[in-house]
Amino acid sequence: MERKYCKQLIEQATTDSGLAWRIYDEPHKKHHKVDLAYSADYGPAKNYTWFIDLIKKDVKKLNPNFEMSEWCSLMVYTEGSFFKPHTDASSYDAYLSAGYNLNKEFEGGDYIIKGHTIYPDIGELFTFGRDDVHEVTEITKGTRFSVHFAIKNTQKSLF
Repeated sequence: MERKYCKQLIEQATTDSGLAWRIYDEPHKKHHKVDLAYSADYGPAKNYTWFIDLIKKDVKKLNPNFEMSEWCSLMVYTEGSFFKPHTDASSYDAYLSAGYNLNKEFEGGDYIIKGHTIYPDIGELFTFGRDDVHEVTEITKGTRFSVHFAIKNTQKSLF
């Protein structure tokens, strides 16, 4: 995905007073989150279909049998925010977890999957298994924006 679209999403979401942000401040996670579900035909979500359509195209490029989940979350990590090690297995029945980093103007906030730090470029689609332990380390400076969703495999097994 082109960087300009990542920047456009950040600008749109941070000035959209109609979004229903959730603030998590718990021992295992501290961040802001808003759902940009594309299945909604009403409310603020319809203003983000342009971005969802870009994600759908990227997912199909991975594999024509892949589909994006019905949900998409924009995550915002400010200074002191984090998400401790966890898996996505119990949260939604899907084949893969996926996302994009939308910016690099922050320090800390490493994305660690199965003990390995990954460094996806802005707008680069990354995926990992739903059972893979992953985390976001504490942000020490700036604000980290990312988008997360799941990928379903529509191909049915013959066995």
